[in-house]
Amino acid sequence: KTPPLTKEEEGKLSRELLQEISVFRFHLLEIPLAFKILADRYFQIQDSKRARRKLFEKSSLDDAEIVSLLSLFFKSSVKDLAPKHRFFRNKVLLLNLPHGEYLKIFSELEKYTLIEGRIKDKVGIERNTFLTLVRRLRYLRAGIIELRNQFLCANLRLVASFAVQYQHLGLPLEDLIQEGNAALIRAIEKFDPDLELKFSTYATWWIKQSFIKLFRNQGRAVRLPAHIHELSARVLKFVQEYETEYDRIPTLKEISTGIG
Repeated sequence: KTPPLTKEEEGKLSRELLQEISVFRFHLLEIPLAFKILADRYFQIQDSKRARRKLFEKSSLDDAEIVSLLSLFFKSSVKDLAPKHRFFRNKVLLLNLPHGEYLKIFSELEKYTLIEGRIKDKVGIERNTFLTLVRRLRYLRAGIIELRNQFLCANLRLVASFAVQYQHLGLPLEDLIQEGNAALIRAIEKFDPDLELKFSTYATWWIKQSFIKLFRNQGRAVRLPAHIHELSARVLKFVQEYETEYDRIPTLKEISTGIG
């Protein structure tokens, strides 16, 4: 029932969302424990260099600086981080994490509000200061979710239209819509309002990729890893091109050489 947004409305809404998340992450990083949670979540990620680059793709820090920063958070106690957390905050803000990552970090911080008594050694700041920041962050989070939902509701029909087109993959329509909505949220988090294109154009790639990934994971009786699907596609493309050019099917050795 929500009408689609115009390009001007998308830009305005997206800038409001970026402003809200900017204030949210600034206050979130007033809490030293946030750095420890950041390190615990991202320091030991698999395929480290590639994964860190993907996670912090718009960061102005190089990979060595990111590793050094996360390593420092990982090895230091909250008590050690507390005196320097304002310096670290400026560094972490350069990492430019997606909106959703800051919301997840805050969700882990919230459980410390249930601890009775002195919590300075656990969170890095006095209890009253911590509780005041949590209340402020909850208010900001509600605003962020409301803005995100406006974006989401205005583009739900986009997901539904692509879900119908991809039904031939043999997956339930409900699963496709659910996966597409998750991709839409991710697209909202990553969208840059300064790009010279409509949000729907940008979100289309994320939605289609989510459907392809869902098919790869659930479309077969035996699940194949994503890299096997990619390899299979490369082999098929090479064989088709080779057969067109030489009018015969390539040998296994020629395929191996051809796809590197």
